[in-house]
Amino acid sequence: MISRKRCCEALVVCCLLAYSSSEAQSLLSLRYPFGLPVQPNSGMSLSMGGAGVGLAADYNIMLLNPANLGSIEKTVFSALYTFDVVRISQSSDHTNFFTGVPRQVSFGIPLGKYGTLGASFEEQSDANARFQPAGETIIFGLADTVNFQPGLKSSGGIVSWQLGWGREFEKLGRVKLGVAYERVYFLHAQSDVFTINSTNAYVNSRDSIDVRFSGNGLRLGVMAPLGKLNVGLSGEYFFTATAQGDNAVFSMNDSGIVTGTSRSAPVRIAPSAALGAAYSFSSQWLAAADLSGVFWNYYKSGGLLDTTDRKNAALSFSAGGQFIPAPNLLTPKYWETINYRAGLRYSQLPLKTSSEFAVMLGTGLPIGRGSGMFDVGLEIGRRIDSGYSGYSENFLNVIMGFNGGQKWNKSGMGNY
Repeated sequence: MISRKRCCEALVVCCLLAYSSSEAQSLLSLRYPFGLPVQPNSGMSLSMGGAGVGLAADYNIMLLNPANLGSIEKTVFSALYTFDVVRISQSSDHTNFFTGVPRQVSFGIPLGKYGTLGASFEEQSDANARFQPAGETIIFGLADTVNFQPGLKSSGGIVSWQLGWGREFEKLGRVKLGVAYERVYFLHAQSDVFTINSTNAYVNSRDSIDVRFSGNGLRLGVMAPLGKLNVGLSGEYFFTATAQGDNAVFSMNDSGIVTGTSRSAPVRIAPSAALGAAYSFSSQWLAAADLSGVFWNYYKSGGLLDTTDRKNAALSFSAGGQFIPAPNLLTPKYWETINYRAGLRYSQLPLKTSSEFAVMLGTGLPIGRGSGMFDVGLEIGRRIDSGYSGYSENFLNVIMGFNGGQKWNKSGMGNY
């Protein structure tokens, strides 16, 4: 079953680059177990290269580090939407793809001396792709001329619900601790469509694979201030879950199932960890950097997901900065309150031969008097795989972040 799908994918890749589609993320992601990895982020941290594990910031809520909840003293929310443009290139052939995707919605609610609660809905991977050549491919060298038209549709990925708690411990040097429970849902539905037309035969069929599971995860985090430097550490672990896989070949000529199988198996998402630091040079200047890794040696496919060789640890590095012209003036001009940001990121992707590099530019536009922030940014990058000569994926993502918050009144008893 797996080998047949890989052969079809290779043939589709050869045929599709001369045509366009309105929905796709990455051809390389077809060989990643859960699709293209997506790091949930706020607009602030994403436009700083994705760094934020060691950064105490209200609108980061618990996206990168659940310990950040311990720094939040007002009700906050954060949402992120991206509009993605991808150009896939193979030698001199190019194809452009466009899609708009909501990435995350998060909330933080302070409970005074009892800490802060957080909740979020996040996308963690994207397996969406759709390819359909506009015309047929003529295969020569056979006894009969064969017109072949392939098609492929892939959908799904990982989404998660999280509920977290964090608190600052003043007697422990203002260290912040956080923990979050995570419920993850994975679905990958992929269909390969074959239309073969020759003088002697006409075949129209669809080969479909559907894999799905739900599971549980746990996130832990810590943040510690060291003067102007703030350091953070976070980790994410997933428990083994039972996945259900269904495979069927449909004859579209008579709408009947030619053959089908179904089975279940244990699977496990690879755990990850991240170390970060943020340094506040002044109220105007801020810098942050993260180093993270996904530990694929703990991944379990159950025979239902891709088992292609991958790194034991896929490492990523991100760094960025923020500048605010006049954060302390009583009556500043509006442009003096805008947050100007820039950053870069390098990520090793699940396959041993694939990687991604991106640079980001963005601004945070204040709304009202500290009641919100509208983030706008650009992410420009490139994905490559040394196993495919002349192949690359260039992308441009438009970032839009919506953030808001309201300070609660605190009573003399320390409650809200």
